[in-house]
Amino acid sequence: MTTEHTSGDDARQPPPARIRAVARGMRAFCTVLAPLGPLAVLAIWWDEALWRGLLAEAAGVQAAAALPVEVRLAAAAVMLLPALIAAWALWRLRGFFALVGGGAGLSFAAADRLMSFARGLTVLVLAKPVCGALLSVLVTLPNPPGSRQLVLRFSSDELFLLVICALLVAVVWTLREGARIAREHAEFV
Repeated sequence: MTTEHTSGDDARQPPPARIRAVARGMRAFCTVLAPLGPLAVLAIWWDEALWRGLLAEAAGVQAAAALPVEVRLAAAAVMLLPALIAAWALWRLRGFFALVGGGAGLSFAAADRLMSFARGLTVLVLAKPVCGALLSVLVTLPNPPGSRQLVLRFSSDELFLLVICALLVAVVWTLREGARIAREHAEFV
């Protein structure tokens, strides 16, 4: 549960130029990157050579010689889910960098945006193996019995990303405590 606080709760001071520059660059990067994932999924499923190569390399499966349109649409929907989760998380991270660049880095609003990103990243890390397994079943369903596959992949990359998610949660808790202290100090003045 996140609590959105108004900007009136934020103690805004102009950040140093290096922080503004990094925040501006990261905000632009997130703005560009967020829609690319979903667009890439649509492009992949539009071109047969692309999705066949992706399935063989990333999912470890060989699709049926010809996939019915409904199977291709279902597979695209399955791949679109993690792409949309990532896009949402990146958009929340973009909001965090906008607040940091505007001088509200030590605020409840910034903490809420960063927590949303951490939650989105956690959901993404957990959803990818599930979506990959579902994708492997979908694209091998038209294959004859004995050549259908269920592939479940979970690597050290996912474990490392879960550690990063836990680190982000700890940083958010610290940021919220800092915002609380800053608000208390502002009330004394």
